[in-house]
Amino acid sequence: MELWRRFRFWYSLQPPVFRVVLMINVVIYVVYNLILANTSPGVAASLRIFWLDPNVPEILTHPWQILTYGFFHGGFLHVLFNMLWLYWLGRDFERQHGSVVFAAVFFGGVIGAAFLTVVLHAAFPGTPWFAGPVIGASGGVLSVLAAMATFHPYLSVSLLLIGRVPLPVLVIGFLILDLAMSAGGGGGTAIGAHWGGALAGYLMARGERSGMNVTGWGRVFVPGASRGRSSSRRESRSSAQAAEQDGVLDRMENWLEERRLRKEGGKPARIHKMPSADTKRDVSDGSEPDIDKLLDKISEQGYDSLTDEEKKILYEASQK
Repeated sequence: MELWRRFRFWYSLQPPVFRVVLMINVVIYVVYNLILANTSPGVAASLRIFWLDPNVPEILTHPWQILTYGFFHGGFLHVLFNMLWLYWLGRDFERQHGSVVFAAVFFGGVIGAAFLTVVLHAAFPGTPWFAGPVIGASGGVLSVLAAMATFHPYLSVSLLLIGRVPLPVLVIGFLILDLAMSAGGGGGTAIGAHWGGALAGYLMARGERSGMNVTGWGRVFVPGASRGRSSSRRESRSSAQAAEQDGVLDRMENWLEERRLRKEGGKPARIHKMPSADTKRDVSDGSEPDIDKLLDKISEQGYDSLTDEEKKILYEASQK
């Protein structure tokens, strides 16, 4: 009972869309493997109704497959690593950019992965790389990773036996490795889905960064929600948006609180300086604005008003 109570508490603290995606994937995996996978009719029904069939006549008569295939997985490691990547990076993405943007990027990646798979299968019908059926949330996961790498190219991930790897390098490296493995005969992965998901996430992030509203349709999955922080350049922040917490800024706030406590305790505080967008060329003369000015800039204009360099240094400062 104690373990269950702790899990419920942890679950309640997770961002809403991540929480729903995690729950649906785990529940469907358990139900499929405990019930449907043990009977031939169950497997046949799942394949015919829910899994993505890239053949054009079939996908036209079963259009819901462009979403439902993303909640089925072929094995334990398949669902485990997809959910782990969402846990490691997707939660912070949703907290930072809002549930609407996260929903649009994740489900847009699932749809984009299905679309590219169907197109490539039609263009190269005899190629096993693009054959069906296709299952798995990898397209949505790679969409989130690609979008995060585009929004925050300075982020890095620690990999076992390798060390810290920049997120853009990780995403590109995975796609190239995926292609190389399939070309070398190590098939079994849906290349079209992986590349389609990553491409969808990249394009949506680029559109948002250029000022376009390409993720507003995510409200379909989050009724009544605001778009979140990515709209701060085009809309004034409402009180609900201002109160919304995100992963990176949470860490910044904790770090600033620790600095304030050190000051009050008579201990010297660590003061981190960083150049603003207008003074980056003049850092050598020591005329750098205090980091508090950048936090004021976030409060007044939104997190997206910062330059990439400012975001990078704030992020690094919050980790110290």
